[in-house]
Amino acid sequence: MSNVPEFIDKWRVISVLGEGSFGQVYCVQDRNNKQSSFYAMKVEQKQKNRNDEVLRMELQVMQHVTGRFFCDIVHKGQTEKITFIVMTLLGKPLDEIRRAQAGRRFSNPTAMKIGMQMIRAFKKLHHAGYIHRDVKPANMAPGYHHPELLHLFDFGLSRYIFKPDGPGHLRPARSKVAFRGTYRYCSINAHMCRDQGRVDDLWGLLYSLIELCTGSLPWTGMKQVESLSIKTAITDDELFQECPRSFRKVKKKLAQFKFEDQPDYDTLLMMLYREIFSLGEQKLLKEPFEWQMRSEDMNPFNHTKRCKEEDEENTIGTVESEYDSIESRGDTETHTRTVDDTLDDLNDDNLKDKTKIWEEQKKLKKAGGSANKEKNGKNKPAKGTKPQVKFEGKTKGTGVPKK
Repeated sequence: MSNVPEFIDKWRVISVLGEGSFGQVYCVQDRNNKQSSFYAMKVEQKQKNRNDEVLRMELQVMQHVTGRFFCDIVHKGQTEKITFIVMTLLGKPLDEIRRAQAGRRFSNPTAMKIGMQMIRAFKKLHHAGYIHRDVKPANMAPGYHHPELLHLFDFGLSRYIFKPDGPGHLRPARSKVAFRGTYRYCSINAHMCRDQGRVDDLWGLLYSLIELCTGSLPWTGMKQVESLSIKTAITDDELFQECPRSFRKVKKKLAQFKFEDQPDYDTLLMMLYREIFSLGEQKLLKEPFEWQMRSEDMNPFNHTKRCKEEDEENTIGTVESEYDSIESRGDTETHTRTVDDTLDDLNDDNLKDKTKIWEEQKKLKKAGGSANKEKNGKNKPAKGTKPQVKFEGKTKGTGVPKK
């Protein structure tokens, strides 16, 4: 951890909340008022090329998308060496809160409630003309002062999707793009290094929700191409076996949207609502989240330890200016992964062997389950007969002495 300054501008640094490739995140307080609230401060070292500064895009998005589900900007500034933004302080991100729960997962109703808030958040973000491109539980968190309200944050890889002549005029899909995002949660479209649209954010949300209510994804810990192979091969029964039924409907609906389509957010929202109402669990909508019942879940200063297989996968990508094109910036030259690389890897014999092994393991697991059922069935009495229970030297129910 780098040296922590005592003060930055008019802010007193209380503690370090996190550190990433872009810089640090501090908990800060007004240096002239020790009774003031705590806030989060993101700090980034100044770059030679301003287009490479992550906070520049972060600030741009936060200035255009305000209100519920998003952090407020409290202050912004710069010194000779750094740029900083002071914003709303959040609690722990959802991936950390999940790991602290029993079974390292949330209940299905909680996952659906999270989905409801996040669908509204993406509707708001997309209507403002931005896509996130790095959707994952680590970028969603309850408010520190308002834990009932979830926030979407970390917009360093975001992109403005409308043309400069005004909102509503979508920029056409680019023919060549570099990968941006996190392999575990990204859409198949993003895996293939195709230009991401609004629907790709919602695929990231769906994969995040599956992990939140099951504890892990089938491809957790796998590399990019292996992850893509499993995502394309897995069946709905395998993917959603412990999930709410509505998640299958959401997946089916997302598959209908193309790059240029505006997703039907209200229909997706109603799919989750209807399942909660069908279960007669309307009261759950007003009940507090699990993390509101445990103060340690809300403390952003203490972090929950990860399992080895849950090690955070690196976010990949570079920031883009509001209206730039990838051809003008030369991202295809500086980034190693392109659509051709991915297609070559998918045709690789080693990958085919790994996928074949994975499918054989599924069959063995399924066969093992069937064998156990058959074995258990042999011990069951025939239909219409009484079970024979040994008791005091006789087989109870038959009157036959025990041998």
